[in-house]
Amino acid sequence: MIDELHSKTIMDNITRANSPFDEVLSTQRTPIIEINASYAPSILRDIQRTEGNADITQINSEFQLKHSGAGDKVIMISGSTGRYTPGIAAEAGVGVRFPDTIEGDAVAYFGYFNLDENDEIYQGLVYGKDSEGNFIAAFREGEEIEKWYQEDWNISSEADFSRGNVFQIRFTYYGYGLIEFRRLESKTGEEGQSIETLHTFRPEGEPTIANSNLRVGAMIQSTNDDNEYNLYLSGRQFSLLGRTDFTQRIVSHKVTDVTIPNDEYTPIMSFRQKDANRAVPITIQEYELLTNNDISVQWRVDSNLSKDDETALTWITPSDHDPDEISLEVNEDADNIDMNTGVKINESIAQGGGGPSPTQLGEEINITDIPDEYTITLCAIAEDTEATLDVVIGKMTEER
Repeated sequence: MIDELHSKTIMDNITRANSPFDEVLSTQRTPIIEINASYAPSILRDIQRTEGNADITQINSEFQLKHSGAGDKVIMISGSTGRYTPGIAAEAGVGVRFPDTIEGDAVAYFGYFNLDENDEIYQGLVYGKDSEGNFIAAFREGEEIEKWYQEDWNISSEADFSRGNVFQIRFTYYGYGLIEFRRLESKTGEEGQSIETLHTFRPEGEPTIANSNLRVGAMIQSTNDDNEYNLYLSGRQFSLLGRTDFTQRIVSHKVTDVTIPNDEYTPIMSFRQKDANRAVPITIQEYELLTNNDISVQWRVDSNLSKDDETALTWITPSDHDPDEISLEVNEDADNIDMNTGVKINESIAQGGGGPSPTQLGEEINITDIPDEYTITLCAIAEDTEATLDVVIGKMTEER
C-alpha cells in the first residue's frame, strides 16, 4: 500500500490542472446521461433484463435488483451511451448500495459497461462483489483483462459497499490514458464529504478501453448460487469535464407513393442502428411529407413490425447515402405495426392538399439514443378518407 503522503502527492498530480504559473484551472461539466431514480423506469431511458426468478422493483429512489436463485440474471443499464470527445476527460457515476455478502458463485457488477448478444459484459470499467470480496475490473471484447480485489487497490482500500455510495470512473481517451476509480466519501461532522480515489489503471501496449461510449448501470448473475441478493441502484450519470460541440450528420431517407388507410396505423419507415455502430447516439431530427388528405402521424420506439406474407423485414441503407459513412439502416417494407407495443414519443397532424409539411422534432423529443435492438418508426393513419403520401422524408441526427 502507498503511504498517505505519497498517495496525496500522486492524486494532486492526477486530478489538478495547472497553468504554467501553477494556477489551478477549472472546467465546466457537460452532462450527457442524467438518470434520476425517483422516476419510474422507461424503455427510452433504461435497458432491463431478467432471467429466471430475478426481478427489478422501484422502492422510493432506488431500484432493487433482486437475485433469487441459481441461474438468475438481472440487468439495469442506461439506454443512452456516453459520448466521449478527445481532448477532455469523461466521468461515469453510479449510486449503489449492496449490503449482502456473496457466498456462492454469484457476481455483481456496477459502473460503465455494455453488453454482448448474450447479455454478458463486452467492454467495461466496473466495480463489483463476489465471494472473495469487493473488486474493481476492466473488460475488453468480452474478456476480463484485469481484476483487483480491495486489498490490492493502489491508492485506498477504504470502501464499504453495504452503505450507499456514489462511485465514479474518470478517464481520458485519445485511445490511451489513465483510468481513475473514485468514490464520494461522506462523513458527518467536520470532515464532511470529498472524492477519494481508490485505484488507478493504465494498460500497457494497447488502448485504455476499446470503446469509450458505454452505458451506466448494474447487474447480478450466477450459475449455481441459490441465495438471495439485493443490489440497490440509484442515480446514474455520464459527463464530459469540459464543453464540447459534437460532430453531427443528418441521415435522411425518402419514400414515395405510400397509401395510408383510415382504419389503422401503418408504418412508413423505421430506423435502427447497425450492429457494428451501436455506440453512435441517434436523435430524431424531423420529417417532411406531402399528403392529399389529412393524416395523424406518430413516431414510436420499439413497436413490433411485421409483413403480411410473414417474411423477414428487409433493412437497407437510407437513400443516397454511402453505407460505410453512416451508422443507420432503414426499413420501408413493413406492412403492420403493433400499437400496443413500444412507446409513442411524438404525434402530429398533417393537413392534406397543402405544400410540404416539415415538422422539427429534435429538441422536443426526450430521447438521446436508440437503445440496443430498438427501432424508431414513423407511422400514420388517415383522418377520414384514405390518403396517399406522394413524398415522405425522415431525418435522423448522428452524433460522433
